[in-house]
Amino acid sequence: MMLRRLFKIKNYRFFVGSSDAQTLSQSQSMIIFMAYLIPVALVIWFISKFSVDVPFNDQWALVPLFDKVNKGSVTFGDFFAPHNEHRIFFPKVIFVLLAFASKWNLDLERYFSVFLAIVTFLLMYKIAEISYSQDKLSFHLFNILTCFLLFSLSQAGSWLFGFQLAFFLINTCLVLAVFIIIFPKNIAPNIRLFLSAICCSIASFTSGHGLFTWLAVIPSILALDENAKQKKLMSIFYVILFLLCYFFYTLDLQKTTSNFDILLLIKNLPTTLNYFFTILGSGFSVRLIPNLTGFLLFLTFAFFNIYSIKKSRSDLFSHAAPWLSIGWFTILFALIVTLGRSNMGVEQALASRYVTPSILLTISCIQM
Repeated sequence: MMLRRLFKIKNYRFFVGSSDAQTLSQSQSMIIFMAYLIPVALVIWFISKFSVDVPFNDQWALVPLFDKVNKGSVTFGDFFAPHNEHRIFFPKVIFVLLAFASKWNLDLERYFSVFLAIVTFLLMYKIAEISYSQDKLSFHLFNILTCFLLFSLSQAGSWLFGFQLAFFLINTCLVLAVFIIIFPKNIAPNIRLFLSAICCSIASFTSGHGLFTWLAVIPSILALDENAKQKKLMSIFYVILFLLCYFFYTLDLQKTTSNFDILLLIKNLPTTLNYFFTILGSGFSVRLIPNLTGFLLFLTFAFFNIYSIKKSRSDLFSHAAPWLSIGWFTILFALIVTLGRSNMGVEQALASRYVTPSILLTISCIQM
């Protein structure tokens, strides 16, 4: 019943809610609903206008897998085998299903990414709805801005390259994991953690940075209505699961030339920091000095962390915790990419595919 209500979007009242009817007129409600639809419609138009139904780059590596599936000789190892430095087990499953359902129509992969982004936004909307107590108009303005950011065309490379659905899937798994921990109060905490762990497991074997979902959700765990000892044990358990997934993830994984040299990074610290802050800021602005934007976002997020910790015994922390988790995921993503890729130059940090995870920090700060 809860999921049916969550994803029922045919009626605009999903976004304005029954309680909003008392504070917003019919025309205002319709305008708000249309505002939510605009960024989604723009992305769908963008894909239909500029996409090309021709395999590109990494997509050609899927052809041997498709051939094995077609011949009935595919094994678990074929799906678990690494792709470059990543384990893309679950994306491979999705690619196979979509390819054989459509004779490998690549548009289906792109629209699946849009579907994942829609699910991610709906989950964010519900998380925001839980804790927001101010006037409904302000609530919708913040969430409409969140919607525009989540469907930003600055991540054009991800929208047009179906292979990037892995990044959208990780975002969805992260937000769903946070939502499960925070929202269904009528479900026992242990069951919520188990369901959240399933989401983190899927993210872990979707792409490399998906492993960080285990660590990112810890602030949400600390916001549970449990005693301090129980929350500490739960957090430690998630760290153990992270290490366990990392162990399986790195089995027979070939090292690439992008592996970082910590001494070189320290020696070139200004360049390293410039790369890190550029990734953080590229989700908000590619043209308007992204490294400065990233630095300001980092300071803002750090302030919210410190303030939330000081208020850890109040309701404020429980309201902020899901957004702290979402923001921390971007910080961890930017950190690992900086360690592995900063030697390629700061311009590489502006790759549009990085916007898909980095935009979550901007959304986190806006919502908090």
